Amino acid sequence: LVLWPGVATLQRVWEQRDLGPAPEKSSTHAPILLPSELVDDKAWIWADMLTGSLWYYANKPAFKIQFTDAETRTRMFKFVWERGERQYLIQDSEQMKVYIAEIEKLGGRLEMRGKVDGQPYFLVVWPNGGPGNADKRG
Repeated sequence: LVLWPGVATLQRVWEQRDLGPAPEKSSTHAPILLPSELVDDKAWIWADMLTGSLWYYANKPAFKIQFTDAETRTRMFKFVWERGERQYLIQDSEQMKVYIAEIEKLGGRLEMRGKVDGQPYFLVVWPNGGPGNADKRG
């Protein structure tokens, strides 16, 4: 008898459940459309806030560089440069200004290319010799 109120409540809930189709997901965010240069499999994207959205909406991996230290970032920049692959940076937070300054200190130049989800993105152009090894001959 002690369990009777619980059983009666569960029976009422069970009988009132909705057996119709599941409601459609409503998304307030439109899918992210990437420029063709960023869709390329050989394009590396450094970003902050958009990394998850790029993967979810555009199936494009982007790397959240703030989870690394300066030495690791330098090694990543060199690794990608040595492979001959392009690097892009999306300025999607204030923190990205720190990494822009770091890239410039390593000899890189950022070339504005457009916007992704309303945020500016840049092609990272490294000097001869790669990151940290700027050709000083001019």
